[in-house]
Amino acid sequence: YAEWRKHGEVVITFKLTQDLEFIYQDICEHRKHFKILMVAYDAWNADTVINKLIADGVETKAYKQNLPDMNTPMKKLESLVLAGQLEHGGHPAFRWQCSNAQAKFRTVGGSEYVAITKSSDKARIDVMVACIIAIGIWVWQMQVAEEKIKSLQRLKGVTSIQLQR
Repeated sequence: YAEWRKHGEVVITFKLTQDLEFIYQDICEHRKHFKILMVAYDAWNADTVINKLIADGVETKAYKQNLPDMNTPMKKLESLVLAGQLEHGGHPAFRWQCSNAQAKFRTVGGSEYVAITKSSDKARIDVMVACIIAIGIWVWQMQVAEEKIKSLQRLKGVTSIQLQR
């Protein structure tokens, strides 16, 4: 971690627990440079940051790290990797955590699921989990958009939609 910190590739806050104010301020800083469409989060211990973001007008979505919610984005991640379409710019923390991650296949109630797991108890895979959640939100947003299109197509009498400038 010290080497990554030295090169600006990770930020160390020197707290024994999450520095929630730092996380909030970091997101605010990123909003100045990027159009953040949504912040997905694990509901555990997120209230402080999420309530501030909601007050700032940021769209948020709790994302459960369970088999059904992680299954589709895990499969999409696998397809992106196999197609050579996942780019991470060679970031060392991402690369290291990729090497710690393993896919684990499970059958629950007759359904097949794929989940991410660590290669060992001390291994870190947080960046991989965040990547999977981001893919999950992307997939979810695509499904919402498709539903909106289908509902528009079901309206009688609509032949075209024109955008006005």
